[in-house]
Amino acid sequence: MTMSTDSIGPVVKSIETQLRDTIKRIHIDVPDQCTAVERAHALVYRSPLKPAQFLVIEAERSLGKTRVLDIISGNIRSLYVPRVEGWTCRTECTPGTDGRALGLLLCRELQVSLIGLGNLPRLGQYICKQIEKRGPVLLAVDNAHLLMKDGIPNAEPLEILGAIVASGAVPVILSGRNGTSAVAEQLMEMVGQIMEVSELSPLPYAKGADLGQIRDFLLVVEGDLSPFLDQIGISMKLGTDDLAKRFWAASWGAPGDVMALVLETLITIVRLRAEKRQNSRYSVKREDFAEAWRLLIARHSPLKFNPFKRFDAPTLGDIQDARKGLEQKKQKEELQLPTAPKGRGAMIWR
Repeated sequence: MTMSTDSIGPVVKSIETQLRDTIKRIHIDVPDQCTAVERAHALVYRSPLKPAQFLVIEAERSLGKTRVLDIISGNIRSLYVPRVEGWTCRTECTPGTDGRALGLLLCRELQVSLIGLGNLPRLGQYICKQIEKRGPVLLAVDNAHLLMKDGIPNAEPLEILGAIVASGAVPVILSGRNGTSAVAEQLMEMVGQIMEVSELSPLPYAKGADLGQIRDFLLVVEGDLSPFLDQIGISMKLGTDDLAKRFWAASWGAPGDVMALVLETLITIVRLRAEKRQNSRYSVKREDFAEAWRLLIARHSPLKFNPFKRFDAPTLGDIQDARKGLEQKKQKEELQLPTAPKGRGAMIWR
């Protein structure tokens, strides 16, 4: 069947929407993410071994911080760890989130009237009372690394968070990139409470046996996508050692980047097939991922070559060389973060 010119746009848009929705629904349990969810359970039920009042989930981009919050709140179902029963009140910081902005975000998520924006102590007290009335079992603040101002934690939003933590009205999760611990440490110094840090790491690849984890990850992606891809005439095989090496090098083990590469590549293929009126079945090739990697990841990748263009898959030697270069770069650019908190009663559980 040949599509008319008028029908190409809507059809492609519909396929893209379905692709995005299908990939968004794919969940693959990763050990670090499961551990973070378990620590959230301990936070709610106050484990005697680690009686923290707030939890920090810290990681670089695309390692699953928001995915952990989705599992905790029940938006995504894990096969290994249950959701935290009850309502998790979630908010997300944006660049420049100050005390007023955080108060507005929290009141919006709590679905209560906004009172006391010009008086942060009063606003903090008001939010604590509303939390007690509304009854969330957890308060989760995503992108908490953005609660920094000029490289140091912003005192205004911390005043509100400090009031919440000190009140004991609800356990608090701060989730974000590097810098979130610095925010949490300042908060801990203010209120003298105990925090726990759960760090998310990339999928490992330090020896040949580690390749199995990224290969299994790719097999799940392939299996979950294949029914829909079959409907639109596309075949995709991902579960090979060759592609496992390439995808690990391309993503540096970040699950979110693997999914982004697959999505962007498939969308490009769908658009090209529509433009060329191609109705025959198409098999995805490893070279198809090269342009997506160049556009999405190359600028912040430690690799000096495109892992999908080179004939041979990246070796562990290539990875080790790139790691050495990355470590040297980090040493040169390393920022001095605030030292461990000195406030009375301040403790960090790791």
